[in-house]
Amino acid sequence: MRESLLYRACSNVTQLLIDKVPTWANGGMNGVSAGEAADALVLVLAWPGQLRQLAESFWKQAVDGKVDHFQVAGQDFLKLADDQVRVIEELQRGVAKQEQEGAHIRRAAELKQALEAVQQIRAEFERNWPWLNVDVLAESQAEYTRGEFQSVAEILDELQGSRP
Repeated sequence: MRESLLYRACSNVTQLLIDKVPTWANGGMNGVSAGEAADALVLVLAWPGQLRQLAESFWKQAVDGKVDHFQVAGQDFLKLADDQVRVIEELQRGVAKQEQEGAHIRRAAELKQALEAVQQIRAEFERNWPWLNVDVLAESQAEYTRGEFQSVAEILDELQGSRP
């Protein structure tokens, strides 16, 4: 999943802004400048749509059998969403400081909705992604113990049309 163009694009932009967070948080170079805040705002406001597209892409690849490691893929998505939440929260603080000093940052009010949307997409993904967990493993082991499984030969026969 990490090799997908959409994931890499989202991840790279997020990382670019994460690298700025310590500067904003520590007030280095007077924190976030009005121009930098405006640029970051343009990037961040696109995140909810991009993150939703990325979630849909993860699901499509999962359904198409192209996900080898569900846990890793899911964790990668959640980390990206968590990083975006952190950046948005820090940007909100920087923008608020700029506005207190008299700057007007266009579309700054939209940060709250962007944050809520990213948090909602993250929560939906976490809730619905097919995680491999203790309950899933226990149910699989119970099914196996009850004999509720097919052998490889049976599956191959079925795929080849040898079985009704």
